[in-house]
Amino acid sequence: DALAERVRAVVTETMGGSCRAVVAHSLGSMVAYETLALGETAWPGTLVTLGSPLSLKAVSSRLRVGVAQPASTWVNMFDPSDPVVGAGGLNGDYPAAKDHRVDNGLNPHSVRRYLAKPATGSAVLAAVGGPPPEGGGVG
Repeated sequence: DALAERVRAVVTETMGGSCRAVVAHSLGSMVAYETLALGETAWPGTLVTLGSPLSLKAVSSRLRVGVAQPASTWVNMFDPSDPVVGAGGLNGDYPAAKDHRVDNGLNPHSVRRYLAKPATGSAVLAAVGGPPPEGGGVG
């Protein structure tokens, strides 16, 4: 518990007061979710999770917080072939999460492949107030 508290403190300090988007991959999504969900209200920014194991009971049962809306907007990217995501998105267990199915090819858990997806970039752009990309993205 003490280590978890120190890790959450580092995340909170790093975010500062002007952070508008948090992008978290794999087990980092647990840290980000827990840090944000333990706040008194939903954080007013955007949480983007990539290859998150939060829907796995072995993972969610270890969280220090239940189902919550951790941020104003929560976008979750998942590849059904990614063994870490348990073949599905998060919305079934976490209604606040907007799931986006992607195909990362032969390396389904690769953070680089998740980050390279137009939907990931669109979510971050929307969070920081950038112009929407031509041809769509996350709506």
